[in-house]
Formats: sequence, structure tokens, C-alpha cells
Amino acid sequence: WYMPRLWPMALLGLIGWAATFAIMAIFGVAAFVALLTERNFSAMHLSSILFFLIGVLLVIIVSLWIQVAVLLLVKPGNEKANIKTLLKEAKNVIGSYFWMMFLRGLAMVGGCILLIVPGIIIGVWFSLSQYPFIFEGKKGVQALTRSKELVKGYWWPVFLRYFLLM
Repeated sequence: WYMPRLWPMALLGLIGWAATFAIMAIFGVAAFVALLTERNFSAMHLSSILFFLIGVLLVIIVSLWIQVAVLLLVKPGNEKANIKTLLKEAKNVIGSYFWMMFLRGLAMVGGCILLIVPGIIIGVWFSLSQYPFIFEGKKGVQALTRSKELVKGYWWPVFLRYFLLM
């Protein structure tokens, strides 16, 4: 099952790593140059912080794009898909994927504000939300709700697997 997908997955990982490295190198150098060339101390720090934040935002976008492409690769029927097609398809859904992941993070932070335990419970409930998003076409809250349904009755096994992976 995994052998036909192994090399495309490895290539997607390599593309993500290379893009992240390039973005951080470019924006890191830009921030460093801004530090050296600015005479005004506050403008120097502001421009450096701005370059850094733009770099981080681009890395987040690239990471999500690669995540979606890998998930699309393991989707049944995509065994023979090439990298270019996967990245193009992933680009079309990255906004919805980001929104779903943002909602998931917001729910987990809200749970952690109440106490740590509710945050962990919510985190496990919504931990599978990317799969209904990709495999079933669920978006936003629908993907989160479906994830909770999938975890129902298996909360402890899912929690233990995530705990062991940490």
C-alpha cells in the first residue's frame, strides 16, 4: 500500500523542507540587512520584526500546503497522482484547510483557558479533523464535528497513540 506513495511523500517532504529553508534564509538575511542599514533604532527593530513575521507566515502557508498535498496523496484514487497535480489541488483547498485548523486551534486554546484537561479532551476530539476534510469533503465546523464522531468510543486509544508519539 505505501510503497507506490513512498517516493512522492518523500519528495513532498523535501520540497517543504527546501521551501522553508529558502524562505527563512531570504527573510533572515533581509532582517539582518535591515538591522545593519537602519540608523533609527526603533525603525531597525520594526523592519526586522516585520521581515521575520512575513517569513513565519510564509513558512506556515508552505507547511499547510505540503500537509494537504500529502493527505491528498494517501486519499484513495490518488495513488498515481503526480506531485504537480497534488500541489495544484492542495493550493485550491488550502484556505479552507487553514480555516479548519484555525478553528481547531481556537477550540483547543479555549479549552486550555478553562483548564488544561478540557483542552486535552477537545484536542483529542478534533485531532482527526484533517481526514474528514480531505476524504469526505467536510469543511470547518463540519470537519471538527465529524472528527469528534470518529473519536467517540475510542477517546482513550486515540489519546494514548498521540501521547506515545510525543
